[in-house]
Amino acid sequence: MNIKLLDNLLNKTSLGINDAVRELFRLQKGETFPLTTSYDFLNNLTFGGLQKNWIISIAARPSHGKTFFAQTLRKDILQANEKACMLYFNWEMSWFNLLVLEIRKALKKPIDYILKNTPTDSELEEMKVIANEYRNERFTSVDTSLTPDEFEYVCRQYILANNHMDHIVIMADHIGITKGSNKHEAIYNMMEVCNKLKLAFPNTLTYILTSHLTR
Repeated sequence: MNIKLLDNLLNKTSLGINDAVRELFRLQKGETFPLTTSYDFLNNLTFGGLQKNWIISIAARPSHGKTFFAQTLRKDILQANEKACMLYFNWEMSWFNLLVLEIRKALKKPIDYILKNTPTDSELEEMKVIANEYRNERFTSVDTSLTPDEFEYVCRQYILANNHMDHIVIMADHIGITKGSNKHEAIYNMMEVCNKLKLAFPNTLTYILTSHLTR
């Protein structure tokens, strides 16, 4: 038992409201700002954009666009603030499928056309832009399925390595695909890890977690 930590709970200088006031002043002075997204409804729900200390859960049935939604948020986040970075746990869709879907969206061509035709010069340039977005030095991806404890360790290491950044976003697509016990317990444990990290690193993190409604 950490007696010093427990004693500090009674210290008024450690009140969370003080941190909240300081963060509000920083927002008002333009020293920091929420990460605005392409979705007006989401910006309205989140007080102007993705805020620090928030855990945002996106749930839908399979094949209803969760990964597409997550990829749009990825682009928005990295464009909104040059001092924002993202750790992305890609457990839902292969990188090949993600790339093809991104190209289809950009070129407005059917997948069959993309897979069976040599790209024109302009199409090739567009494809390079898409690939380079994933090579952004402020974007790190993890493809290996992890237990909740392993997820916590990787997140902690990433946060400590990027503590100079103004805003750290951790996205997992989707949290039901974790190693360990049954899926419902895994999701609960992942949420507990996010809450633990949110308390350990206040005013630093935003979590975006996707999951299936059927899991």
